[in-house]
Amino acid sequence: VALLIPDGARRVLDVGCGAGLFLEQLRADRRDGRPDQHMLLRVEGVEPDPVAAAAATQRLDAVYEGVLDEAIAAQLPDAAYDVIVLSDVLEHAVAPDRLLALLAPKLAPPHGRFAVSIPNMRFWSEFARPYLDGSWDYAPHGVRDRTHLRWYTLASFLAMAAACCDLVVPDDTPPLRVHFGDDHKLPVDLAHALAPIVGQNEAAALYDESDVRQFLVALVPRRTTT
Repeated sequence: VALLIPDGARRVLDVGCGAGLFLEQLRADRRDGRPDQHMLLRVEGVEPDPVAAAAATQRLDAVYEGVLDEAIAAQLPDAAYDVIVLSDVLEHAVAPDRLLALLAPKLAPPHGRFAVSIPNMRFWSEFARPYLDGSWDYAPHGVRDRTHLRWYTLASFLAMAAACCDLVVPDDTPPLRVHFGDDHKLPVDLAHALAPIVGQNEAAALYDESDVRQFLVALVPRRTTT
């Protein structure tokens, strides 16, 4: 997710920050030998777990304890954050579109952005293959984590973000894919068999994404795509 955070970001909010380790390390990395204009000056977090939130207060400049809702959103300053991090958060949300809508006004114009990571439901070895062979069930972790409430392909996630808040991928930061390698891919023969059903382009896209366990996506309001 750090790859999605521009060098010039000076104030970052991490929603679901845990103990604050990610932003603590990011700030240290961004201070190491960099000029003042590229320093990450203020890091803040939102964390529902009280033990983790207490630990985060030792590392971050501000921590808002609780599940992000209207009450916590009202405590966050408007138009303040260069980046809002949502790392493996939206798939746990009852209403991820509402969560994005609460946070979008908190982005600092003109270049504020979300940095999001989401699991890929097209990941063949962990999601699609167990579905087809009948062994699909929730798991302690991973794409089928039992605490996940939402499932996304890259296309469905981008459609949700656009529909709820007019958020789009910025021109300078295309989505990043966390590939796990050919051992995790959809079998080529199955991709070929699907082509007459779903179309050649869709079958090719499915094959290409089938070893992607996670997408890293930057999102900005449509007016700031350039």
